[in-house]
Amino acid sequence: MIDPLAFAKMDPWPQSLISAWEEYKFFVQLINAKKLAFVNYRSAGDEDLADTSDWRFKRVHLAIEWGKVALSATEARLHVLCTYQNAFENTKAIDGHIEQANANLNSARDAVREAGINYRRYWANMAREPPCKKGIPYEDYDEESNPH
Repeated sequence: MIDPLAFAKMDPWPQSLISAWEEYKFFVQLINAKKLAFVNYRSAGDEDLADTSDWRFKRVHLAIEWGKVALSATEARLHVLCTYQNAFENTKAIDGHIEQANANLNSARDAVREAGINYRRYWANMAREPPCKKGIPYEDYDEESNPH
């Protein structure tokens, strides 16, 4: 339980708090865009590409991007809460901040779940699809031309 007498709201906010607040707002703004990119790619898949390993691989990538942003938003939001307890008007504002951090974390969990589903289906598709005409993408790479 948060003791409402244990803090008094800072006014004005120091620059470090303003920067931390802007950082978490930046990440929060990106969550929906990244999630929407994932969802739109799923629904806009063309029939030739749908449910191929390439399609699944792209979905894994989009889900990971969504999850990274959602997790960054959670971390940044909790940083503000833990570092600047006096940034809030009252305990209701603190509770709201915690609820939003949980929503960001749940979004990250959803993204990880989607990445896992698509990762497993990627490998299932790889097993079903004919081998690439060129073989493994890096097998044509001339190791002797690499100076390292």
